[in-house]
Amino acid sequence: MFFILFVYLLHLISLCITQPTSYTCDPLSSCGCSKERAVLSKIVGGEPAVPHSWGWIVSFRRYLDHKCGGAVLNENYVITAAHCIDDINTIISNTVSVGKHQLSRSGQIRSISKVFVHPYYKKSTFENDIAVLQLSSPLNLSDPLVSKICLPNLTETTSFDVPEYPRVNSSLVVVGWGRLLFRNDSLPDILQQVTVRAISKNHHMCSESIQNPEIQFCAGIDNGGKDSCQGDSGGPLMLFSNNRWELVGIVSFGNECALPNHAGIYTRVAAYQNWIKNILEKGIDVLDTTTPISILKTTTTNSYPINSKIYKCNSSAQCGCSKNWAVLSKIVGGEIARPNTWGWIASIRRNSLHICGGSILNKNYVITAAHCLNFDVLRQGSVSVGTERLSQPGQVQSFSEVFIHPNYDHRLLQNDIAILKLSSPLDFSNSVISNVCLPNIDKSFLRREEYPDVGSTVVSIGWGTLYSNASKASDTLQQVTVSTVAKTHWTCSGSITNPEIQFCAGVNGGGKGTSFSVYSDSTNIQQNRKTIFAF
Repeated sequence: MFFILFVYLLHLISLCITQPTSYTCDPLSSCGCSKERAVLSKIVGGEPAVPHSWGWIVSFRRYLDHKCGGAVLNENYVITAAHCIDDINTIISNTVSVGKHQLSRSGQIRSISKVFVHPYYKKSTFENDIAVLQLSSPLNLSDPLVSKICLPNLTETTSFDVPEYPRVNSSLVVVGWGRLLFRNDSLPDILQQVTVRAISKNHHMCSESIQNPEIQFCAGIDNGGKDSCQGDSGGPLMLFSNNRWELVGIVSFGNECALPNHAGIYTRVAAYQNWIKNILEKGIDVLDTTTPISILKTTTTNSYPINSKIYKCNSSAQCGCSKNWAVLSKIVGGEIARPNTWGWIASIRRNSLHICGGSILNKNYVITAAHCLNFDVLRQGSVSVGTERLSQPGQVQSFSEVFIHPNYDHRLLQNDIAILKLSSPLDFSNSVISNVCLPNIDKSFLRREEYPDVGSTVVSIGWGTLYSNASKASDTLQQVTVSTVAKTHWTCSGSITNPEIQFCAGVNGGGKGTSFSVYSDSTNIQQNRKTIFAF
């Protein structure tokens, strides 16, 4: 008798362990519900999904090959990981496919018309690993196989903050067509799903991998065996809340796949709601005042990052002030510029290809380096202003006249300065465009050849390559803080040829500077709460 009861109890326990969980969605919900209900078992390593139970899943493809996952936000936008956008210049060869269960099927296919990579995405640490793609034409959401995912509804979760959402130990689901084994290059044809749990940032599986717990979090299971893998990147990690599915995480990175004692790392979507909504509602990439400052840098205090320098501009100044204040950290090697802080930056282009930086002097003139203006640039050149992204040109003007300094020496780069007259005036009613100030020597005790003073803090901005042997310019505007160096300093004396018209800047130990030259991008110095152009 006892043996029979024991066997019966084992059977009940077995049923509890293997009994699948069925998620019944609210049919009136405008998002987070698909044609079929999701059914998940507790199988280690994941399982094939019920066909068409995840109607927002996206296959982000390079040519016809699946590259990353993603999720449908609405008929015009999908969301994925920033690291999936490895080369902005080849985005034209990428498409998204939605409304399918099998990779071998086509579904609805759209090309991509615009890319919003988060402006503070950091490739080395995967911080801010998030991107939104605008589609070339709207998806057909009347197709029952296509639906959109919900963003986190924090108004219904007021008991905890963004850095705690989703809560530790929440049951979460990740779906995708990623590898089933780390060392197996083949991808499954059938969409896979797996249940994991949110893990504390202090847990040994997470603490050594995560960089910034305010914008990243870990998920997995204690003994491994369940995880996202290569090919799942950019895909959705979801929470079932209020009878609908919410996008709480984006697959970012991990240590191989499903290893014991290692969790997967996900981008915390709740931290980016304002950024995402600005794109969906206004079609603009803006970090407004409600954006968590943790998105800007990893360690914060009050409203701005620790060790950062805030340049509060005089709003009544007629030059040298932009829409937003400049915030610069002490990061070696520079950093991405805060949006709309350098309104005078110009991209000098040849056939839409960025060649050099420049600065707006007024609505009719832009200043740059003489060495930037070869024959091809003069014949096919243009100027783009009012944007931080090379891939998203703002106001574009050709130039009608070029003034290269008459004593420019291309061998010694002396008098390396030129002014471009634009074919038509810039629109200064656009709040993201402004003009830089010229040096106000009359109010300085220094002679012209001593300005700026040695040891002055100056800022260089531009789209130059991020390291010396790189072949492509940065798509996002970069900024770096350096100091002016004495002409007799050993780092300068061997390079400079005429200290009356040239000067050096950098930092002790290197690691900060513009690429390929002493200084050819815009170099700015703040004086009297406005920014001037030093040359």
